[in-house]
Amino acid sequence: MGILGSSISITRYKVAGDLPLFGTEQFLENVQETLVKFGFQSIMEYAVESSVGWVQMNNQENAVFDNPGFLWIGDYLTFSLRRDVRVIPTLILNSEIKKECDKYLEDHPNLRRVPKSVFADKKEAVKAALLSRQLPDSQVWDVAWDTRNEMIYLFNTSGKAMETFESMFKKTFPAFSLRYLTPWQQAQTAAEHSNVLYDLNAANLANSLAVLDLIKSNAWLGRDFLLWLLSGCGKASNEGLAAWVDSRIDMAGISREGGIEKITVTGSQDDNHMATVKSALREGHHVTKETLYFETNESEAWNLTITGDTFAINQMKTPNVHVEVCDDATAEYQSAFLEKMHLINKGLDHLQSLLAEFIKLRVTYLWDDTKRSITDWMKE
Repeated sequence: MGILGSSISITRYKVAGDLPLFGTEQFLENVQETLVKFGFQSIMEYAVESSVGWVQMNNQENAVFDNPGFLWIGDYLTFSLRRDVRVIPTLILNSEIKKECDKYLEDHPNLRRVPKSVFADKKEAVKAALLSRQLPDSQVWDVAWDTRNEMIYLFNTSGKAMETFESMFKKTFPAFSLRYLTPWQQAQTAAEHSNVLYDLNAANLANSLAVLDLIKSNAWLGRDFLLWLLSGCGKASNEGLAAWVDSRIDMAGISREGGIEKITVTGSQDDNHMATVKSALREGHHVTKETLYFETNESEAWNLTITGDTFAINQMKTPNVHVEVCDDATAEYQSAFLEKMHLINKGLDHLQSLLAEFIKLRVTYLWDDTKRSITDWMKE
């Protein structure tokens, strides 16, 4: 689902590097030429397994970016990454290869087995024939590059999407570097806001600044944050905002048999559902994912599912985008895009305000009282 869909997923990156001639017509031309150079090429007419390249955000068939109004919107560079893949089931491939090899041996009765070189040729020919009959599976992931705040939003959280995007971005924009926005970096920003950055850094268990090390060594950060939210201790630091957990709670822990046990509780979190959650928590399980709701006193509402170890944002729903229909399709799209990005960032700001409140408690002496309150809640 793209950025203007009813539900979106978000991966964020910090981007470093200079944009030459930023804001000029030449700048736009340079970006357009770069994207076209690495633009998507269709494989519909060719027996090719896959193709990856950039396309216009609102048109997955457009890889020439001939309308700058869809490329540069406000402070954002906007485009999409398209990936088409054909997958031939192994069973079918092997079966067809065997048929061809059997035919070859029938025509060459003096041979007991197919020569390696012939087998390789048969395999490639069969594969090409099957690929030509297979329609590719298309995936398109929207990208918004906030040039003012040096942030890139990839509207997908799957490992394959992230890997593909990072590889293509590096190839397309070699002068820039991407850094995945880890929970620890978000916590540092929150700690600065709460004036407890020194205390947070003292709690860092990672031995390096490597992304995986920061995530795995500081797993306590996401686990405790989600538990704090779930227990009802989480309160928004700015007035006029209500926040609560509902709909879905995922947990993980060690089962009595010694294996990993995963528990998912869905539906309205009434007393019966919450009793299951509390029982699992008392047995040593931890929250891995939960659905969080925000609502302002202006009746604006958001909900999103957040993953504890990565802070990945999935199934985010924002207030509705209200755009007046006009004759200029480009202007209408730009207006919808900018309002959607405003609502997305507003929701992320609400989440960040909660994180700042949590960090202020978690890395100071205040955590002892908070932890007791959470323990008492678990026993209720």
